Amino acid sequence: MLNRRQTLLGAATLALPAVAAAQGARVLRMVPQANLGSFDPIFTTADITRNYGYMIYDTLYGMTSALEPTPQMAAGHVVEDDGCRVTVTLREGVAFHDGSPVRAVDVVASLRRWMARNPFGQKLATVLDGVSAKDDRSVVFRLQKPFPLLFHALAGLSQPPFIMPERVAKTDPFKQIDDTTGSGPFRFKRDEFNSGSLLVFERNAAYQPRGERPSLTSGAKVVHFDRVEWAIITDAATSAAALQRGEIAWFEQPPPEIQDLLRRNAQVKIENIDVLPRVGILRLNHLHPPFDNPALRRAILPAIDQADFMQAIVGTDPAMMDTRCGVFTPGTPNATTAGMDPLLDPRSLDRARAMIKDAGYTNGPMRLIGPTDVLAPTAMTQVAWGPAPPPGLQPGPGPQRLGHGDPAPRQQGAAGQGRLVSVANRVQQLRFHRPGAPPDASRQRGGGLAGLAHHPEAGGAARPMVQRAGRCLAPGVVRGHPAGGVGRGRVRAGGGLHADYGVAAQPGGPGAGVCDLLGAARGVGGSSASRTWGSGSNGAESASHTNRPRH
Repeated sequence: MLNRRQTLLGAATLALPAVAAAQGARVLRMVPQANLGSFDPIFTTADITRNYGYMIYDTLYGMTSALEPTPQMAAGHVVEDDGCRVTVTLREGVAFHDGSPVRAVDVVASLRRWMARNPFGQKLATVLDGVSAKDDRSVVFRLQKPFPLLFHALAGLSQPPFIMPERVAKTDPFKQIDDTTGSGPFRFKRDEFNSGSLLVFERNAAYQPRGERPSLTSGAKVVHFDRVEWAIITDAATSAAALQRGEIAWFEQPPPEIQDLLRRNAQVKIENIDVLPRVGILRLNHLHPPFDNPALRRAILPAIDQADFMQAIVGTDPAMMDTRCGVFTPGTPNATTAGMDPLLDPRSLDRARAMIKDAGYTNGPMRLIGPTDVLAPTAMTQVAWGPAPPPGLQPGPGPQRLGHGDPAPRQQGAAGQGRLVSVANRVQQLRFHRPGAPPDASRQRGGGLAGLAHHPEAGGAARPMVQRAGRCLAPGVVRGHPAGGVGRGRVRAGGGLHADYGVAAQPGGPGAGVCDLLGAARGVGGSSASRTWGSGSNGAESASHTNRPRH
């Protein structure tokens, strides 16, 4: 698991071109992690689109650094009928960029579209009798039973439920929107957008920040820049040179070797600003040969060395990685290393070869895909494939490389030809801090995260438990132990990922699951580089980085 951001802070002045003050305008220039491939943060889970969404949209609730939801666009809420009726009241004066007020019908339409795509939203939909607008400022949730994680869902950090105008939110959730009207602290400048080169945001003068202290995505979003420019520079060395020359103020994802270079610059400081690291996964296509065979999925595990994957991302410093990762992010209340023996036992390629042979593998082709324009998944893809295919496996055409956020190719041709077998990727660290939030929880057969089941004494969806499947459990999950409620408590850095080894992955019996653990790394993956006058990852004040501009 990888830390989403690091900050590179340089001691420079506003006279540098990275932060311009021409004609009284304050301009922040930065290099983001990737090019923006979609304007729709509900259609895709790409981080770059999520970050873009936080620039121009707002959410009903935000999440604090302690992972607790608090009102954002909402003024507050009232819970009635033993938790089965929740009324959320909107703040007064909240408006979209076109000047129209944000109404309850906008919220309802936005939430319905989000619930059609987001797994946490899909889970919420299963316990909803309905969500409706009582009046222009009141949204009513009618629940079949209490849903303790309602506000955690509304404050979600992975594919957040951004609020859009009703006319936009009524777009088919499986079609991308191209309308960029939001109500957030910045407006997107479509007239200056040049894909692969430049994205421009300008300050929304009508935005009304909250009065609370900023914390992660909650509290006041106080804008200190009139204009923010995202310069798309795909070469890390070029970005590093631009940072050191003062041409940019922020470099979001410097790879380890570039970080080592920047550490030699006395004007550059590297500081981790994330709450939690990130998650690396190797997802196997369990629906088609050869990995529809649970025994073959288990056979891969002895060949997986988490340290190999993590070193490719963060270098060799042991303090920057964690190679004991379970299903839930370490440092969060549900984290445990129970059931991790298949990944913590001594690694053995010979044992993997023998298990592959015993599994009846017949040299069918396999294919590995991964994006090429984002540091972490690119590195993991290269490690997974390596100079030769995994031991005992017959390669297909070779690794297939996609752009960030590109959809995976579908099955093509006859059996065994052109099939997607595995995907190397990384996902946001906060997707796995509690049971309700895993990104694939409703995308597997059976409608839920394999290995998680309702506990009859655990108080509904807030307390799932792991059910037994054969003799094995999901790595990092304790058998029969109800997960800990809303997950209060101090959070420390750590890592974990969605893996289903030894759990029923589909109806019909136990299997080896569909994901392999690739380890945890601290301090990279989506590193951000900024100057000391910056004030948040989007030019607005945030809990992770709250430096004020130097006037």
